Amino acid sequence: MWDEEVLFHDGDAYFKALSLALVQAKRSIHMEVYIFELDRLGKKILEILSAAADRGVQVKILIDGFGSPQWTYYAAENWNKRGVAIKFFHALPWQKHPYKVWRSLSLRKIALGYFKF
Repeated sequence: MWDEEVLFHDGDAYFKALSLALVQAKRSIHMEVYIFELDRLGKKILEILSAAADRGVQVKILIDGFGSPQWTYYAAENWNKRGVAIKFFHALPWQKHPYKVWRSLSLRKIALGYFKF
C-alpha cells in the first residue's frame, strides 16, 4: 500500500490506516504483533481479518505470547476456524496445545518450577 515508511503520531490514525489496509488486501495479510489485546479494538481487527479470509485472502498472525498473555490456545483456535491463522512466539503454557503441555511435564520440571516460584 505504501511505498515509504509512515510515522503515526496517534493510535486513532494508525488503527484507521491499518483497518483500511486490511480491508483492501487482495492476496495475503501477514502480521507480527507484540501486544494484541482481546478488547473491543482487538476484536474489531479480528473481525476485519476474518472478513478478509472469507473473501479468499490468506491471513496469518504471529502474536508474542509474553506480550499478549490474555490469549489462550482456545481463543486462537476459535479464530483459526474462522480463517485467521494465529501462532504464538514465546507461547505461554496456556497458549500451547493442552496435550503438548501435559506431555512435556516431568517431575524435574515441576520441581524446578515450584522452586523458581
